[in-house]
Amino acid sequence: MSESSSSVSISSVSPEKSDFCLGAVVLPATDGLLVDLGFDVKELGPLALGVVVEEGSKRSHIHFPELRRSLWLDHREIKDVRDEMQVNSKFAMIQKYFDVPDAQKLSPFFMSKLVHFLKATHVLGYDHGKLSDVWEEAADRLKDYYSGDSQVEVTRLSLGVEEYLPQEWEKFIASLEGRILLTRFLPSGMHKLELSIYFRRL
Repeated sequence: MSESSSSVSISSVSPEKSDFCLGAVVLPATDGLLVDLGFDVKELGPLALGVVVEEGSKRSHIHFPELRRSLWLDHREIKDVRDEMQVNSKFAMIQKYFDVPDAQKLSPFFMSKLVHFLKATHVLGYDHGKLSDVWEEAADRLKDYYSGDSQVEVTRLSLGVEEYLPQEWEKFIASLEGRILLTRFLPSGMHKLELSIYFRRL
């Protein structure tokens, strides 16, 4: 997909899906709610890609990190990018966004990677802005976790996970060239964990 994706159409080239898995990267229908809100999906190109943050039987909650919008969309309004790439040759151009190193992935693809790598059961929250603004605790506690620039633009992604494999997670973080700035673990009830990940926006 180029920055202008007018050549990509998500007309009905595949059946409407009844389920979209957590973390799936999706593209909205060009005549859907984003257009009603004033966004030109074709002109936005990859910036119009979203990620599933809550699954539903007929509608799913989609977060568009580059637009900083979250919407409940009917399944007829969205296409699962990976599925669509199998049946619509025009979607082949999106493959390059999956293929770049993890440290260089655009936000929807990076969020999707984190959800799947950690086998997250829920997306509990997300926010975008300066690190100092999206930090969840008292401002003076940030320095206990991070000694860098608190004005760097980040995304905070909070995930519910059932297990944590520290060696695999630390190895993964080390491969990301500093993309993840800090992580915090919190108890989330029923012997589960909430993992808040603060990663640098590209």
